[in-house]
Amino acid sequence: MGAQLIIVNKPGAQALVGMNYLQEQPADGHTLLMGGFNFFISNYLTGRTKYRYPDFQPILRAQYDIMMVQALVGGKYRTFDDLIADGKSRPGQLVVGTVGDTLSMLALAAQVLFEKQGVEIKIVPYNRAGKMHAALLGGHLDAMLEEAGPIGELIEAKKIRPLVIFAKERIEAFPDVPTTTDVGAEEVVQGAYRGIAVKAGTPGPIVDYLHGVFKKAMETKLYKTYERSQYMHLRPGYLGPDDSLKFLAEEEAFYTREYKRLGVYKIMN
Repeated sequence: MGAQLIIVNKPGAQALVGMNYLQEQPADGHTLLMGGFNFFISNYLTGRTKYRYPDFQPILRAQYDIMMVQALVGGKYRTFDDLIADGKSRPGQLVVGTVGDTLSMLALAAQVLFEKQGVEIKIVPYNRAGKMHAALLGGHLDAMLEEAGPIGELIEAKKIRPLVIFAKERIEAFPDVPTTTDVGAEEVVQGAYRGIAVKAGTPGPIVDYLHGVFKKAMETKLYKTYERSQYMHLRPGYLGPDDSLKFLAEEEAFYTREYKRLGVYKIMN
């Protein structure tokens, strides 16, 4: 880019700190936000911020991770059907871990999946993925909702088993694992998606320039190797600026309906 890129971590409040910080800066392309685009939707629909996804201009969506319901190898669940059967025998007692709070978009998607199976679950939120992994390995959870990347080594070591994948079609890396479409929940394909964004109103030529820079970076061997090592290649992640906005509009429509249905829809005035 011919300029120094300074990385400033803004952790906290489901990315709300970083989101609000970006909105306080000029729309000149000199301040970029890297992180989960999911939070542009969930933080608005749950009344945590007044900023909605159109207040952000995506440069690109880089990743669209695959979510899975996973269980302990050697435990009582070999298949998703086993998990569902147990859940039906113990209404409201099936314990599923997730990272983030119980109002997160992915926790909500998990609820929709299990509702489709006629099972009421108890979601236990964790602020760190490592804590959730330890809880599953220690037998404190029946299952957990997680991406493939963070527990790839545990899957390869046959300590954790994916039971169902949030996707429309079977995934090449896990050909024997059913998808949510296979189990009758075809609308549940949500995953964590991340990318680069600037403040809405940033001039078009600046957006185009930044898009070119980061898309070129995504095409390098260095990034491709990293992407594969973290299981981020399981389905296409890249979307450009306009297609990213269209995708976010579709996501907001789905989650608006579900948040309203569950009675947790709340808009900040």
